[in-house]
Amino acid sequence: MTPVASYTGAAVFVLIGIVMIVILFRNHRSKTNSKLLTPGNCLLSALAVVSFVIAIIFVGSSSAM
Repeated sequence: MTPVASYTGAAVFVLIGIVMIVILFRNHRSKTNSKLLTPGNCLLSALAVVSFVIAIIFVGSSSAM
């Protein structure tokens, strides 16, 4: 993969991860007496971590050339 495509893909996945974290904390802050680790919040946090891992893989594949 070309470095430009890899960096662009990594930027997209980093943005997706940041949006998921923002949604996670807005959801937690909107409910006053809620737990942070509800099933929906766990899914959001797991998907955010997966998104950041995919971004790291994209950057790693661009530097392997």
